[in-house]
Amino acid sequence: MKLAALQTNFCLASALVGLLATGAALAEDGPEPSVPDGPRFVALYAEACFPERFSFDATLAHAQSIGWTDRDLVLFDPYTRLMEASRQGYEAEIADGFEAEMRIAGLWRKDEGRTYVFVVTEVLSEHIDLVGCYVYDFDATAPIDPAFVTDLLGQPIAYRTDGDDPLFAQPESEIVSVVWGPPPDYPRMLDTYLTFLPEGSPHEAVTGFSGLMIKSETSLP
Repeated sequence: MKLAALQTNFCLASALVGLLATGAALAEDGPEPSVPDGPRFVALYAEACFPERFSFDATLAHAQSIGWTDRDLVLFDPYTRLMEASRQGYEAEIADGFEAEMRIAGLWRKDEGRTYVFVVTEVLSEHIDLVGCYVYDFDATAPIDPAFVTDLLGQPIAYRTDGDDPLFAQPESEIVSVVWGPPPDYPRMLDTYLTFLPEGSPHEAVTGFSGLMIKSETSLP
């Protein structure tokens, strides 16, 4: 149960450090469109997260090699808020008896006029060892079509919060999340989440962010 709670924190609460890069250094280009290009957003995620998914260090190095950078990231206030939310969630799990070691690193890039943030995480515990990989667009004001993720994974949607199933349904004014099961072509990869939190969502107070996130975790051999 503690592992499930920790993974939930990583998906949303910590979102494992969603990290918004909208500080002065990134805002100088002026207003951006409200929603990212869906295929491009998904492609950025796959390009950064899939090739070295079994290694925290290799994933971080790979992302840097294809244009992601950590320059000035720590200067952005939203980054600080989300780091703090993640730290609090992690420390709460540890205080509750969950023994784990965690590493987190964040990068950002501009692409086609939008700012994206990449996060890689590593959690080593007695239950399971995981490498997590996240891409965020915190300027997004609406979700993208999940079909782009379905096409990438070759896997049908497992469940969604904006559907008819009362077990998963949530108000769209608070969250829109779509989940896919483990993709057949990527061994040891767990569920994939595409989550949109509108500004003012009650989840924002917990996670410290609003906008769009895609993430997956891979269990280590």
